[in-house]
Amino acid sequence: MGRDNITLGYELYTFLALLVIFFAVALRLRTLDAAGRVFLVLMVAGGIAALYGISQDFGWDPISPGEDGARSLGTFGNPIFFGAFLLMAVFATVAVALQARASGQTAMFVLAIVILGIELAGLWSTQSRGPLYGTAVGMIAFGV
Repeated sequence: MGRDNITLGYELYTFLALLVIFFAVALRLRTLDAAGRVFLVLMVAGGIAALYGISQDFGWDPISPGEDGARSLGTFGNPIFFGAFLLMAVFATVAVALQARASGQTAMFVLAIVILGIELAGLWSTQSRGPLYGTAVGMIAFGV
């Protein structure tokens, strides 16, 4: 399957955006409340991105570059980068769900579990082995 020459360069933009997020978190995150807010934002962003990827999988893409593709690519331009973002969001969602369960917030726990299911479905729609294997290995390591 060939590449669309119109979308070349989006991979660099995605990489730079993730690099900025990494340094912002690494240099500025100091409290547990701030980490909780970052995880909550990742959970919501991952859920929205996964819904968009699922819509691409069903051919309902309103923007159109991913419509009728064999693999969902979200707005990332590449299914592997989309899957990598969802992999990060899945573990942030698991962290939010565990924190909500520990603090007795039933509504937040249920919301996190629903969003986790959406993110895993979006991850499956990318059909990218790397992010899928990374999620599986990460879940096994997390469980151990």
